[in-house]
Amino acid sequence: MLIGPNGERAGRLSRERDAQFRAWRDNLPDAVYHEVEQRIADYCDTHDHVVVRYLAGGEWTGTPWEPVLTACAGDAEEAAKFLGQVLWRYLAECPDTWWFYRPASLDDEPVGMEYRRQ
Repeated sequence: MLIGPNGERAGRLSRERDAQFRAWRDNLPDAVYHEVEQRIADYCDTHDHVVVRYLAGGEWTGTPWEPVLTACAGDAEEAAKFLGQVLWRYLAECPDTWWFYRPASLDDEPVGMEYRRQ
């Protein structure tokens, strides 16, 4: 379950973000997508704090996350959004309670969501 800063349960992605997710998702074979989901599940099973910005790190090439980058035509910013959406979907369906928030940017860098297990 995913809870927002206002204390309300968060659900599905917005229609616009869902369409964007599906476009990227269509670029990954099912088996590869499920591997990405499993990596996220494994990570969340062993961490109580997840920072999307650091999940894949700055270099995607040669890592298990590279298929996400490939699905987004090599655009690392889009790949980070896609990975964040995969994580969002996983946590929304997770039996554990996770809180999310977007931290303030201190260096004008794009800031992704942060998640903490209750």
